[in-house]
Amino acid sequence: MGLFLAILYSKLVFSQDAPPSSENTETNPYLNKGTEYFKNGQYPEAIEQFQKDIQSNPKDALAYSLLSSTYFLLGRDKEGEENIQKAIELYNNVGDSGKAEKLMSLLKNYKMSKAQTIGQEAKINLKIIQLTEKMFRLDKKSYISCDSTEDCNSKLNLNLSGDRWKYYVFTDDKGGFCSEARGSGGTSSWFIKEEGNPIKGTCDKINRIIN
Repeated sequence: MGLFLAILYSKLVFSQDAPPSSENTETNPYLNKGTEYFKNGQYPEAIEQFQKDIQSNPKDALAYSLLSSTYFLLGRDKEGEENIQKAIELYNNVGDSGKAEKLMSLLKNYKMSKAQTIGQEAKINLKIIQLTEKMFRLDKKSYISCDSTEDCNSKLNLNLSGDRWKYYVFTDDKGGFCSEARGSGGTSSWFIKEEGNPIKGTCDKINRIIN
């Protein structure tokens, strides 16, 4: 997330091809204050100043893009995307397709990076489940199944978060197991068996439990 903000900020504020005079932070008191607040890490204050600029000049694309940067930094992705989309629209309206394309590219890269980060979370937790199941097998002589994240936390003494992923463990009559992480909102799923690393897919559809 920080990398996305650094790129967005540098491209739009410190680029060699400075923005038009109507967007220039030196002649716009709200953008000037908001920029200083942003640099100092005072993000709520920066948001307030960028919003004031937008109220006084609803067509200020730079203000929308800077506001989106601040929202992204605070983890408020929905508001960040809404404002970056508005900035893209405004840049296209005045024929500045170059800046619009840069913003679209940055947003796409940000989404890809975030998806990879979220996927990494699932893979790490599946490895934790795998190792924990092995420990329980040494003690209980069998793997433990669970039908929800809460159930896995309870039975395996874990502390998995169920915000982004739902975790399950399926066992079979051959003594094997398959653990699955299902993304919220129908996103990709990952699974892991007794050995190896997480793989994209599901336990049931690929029938990995008994293969």
